[in-house]
Amino acid sequence: MSCTLDFSDDALLNIDQICGVLDQFSAAGGANFLVELSEMVILLERFPSKGKKVDGKIRRVVLAKSNYNIYYKINAVANEIRLLSIIYGPHVR
Repeated sequence: MSCTLDFSDDALLNIDQICGVLDQFSAAGGANFLVELSEMVILLERFPSKGKKVDGKIRRVVLAKSNYNIYYKINAVANEIRLLSIIYGPHVR
């Protein structure tokens, strides 16, 4: 099953903030994060159930290199995935 993916306003804000912080530590930090995020987005579009269920319909996948958690919901009826938030570290929602 292939899905379309949508970013919530919170997820877009998270991405902007994460890139800003990572760029302070490394010139390529934000760009590296965006590459890793893009790779995961492609995977989620093809395999939406990849993430672990953490709360009802909310799922989580972890970006292995940067240790960021992506929280998302699947709308099977609309064949959509909505990224809700991206949070650093071992968080439980």
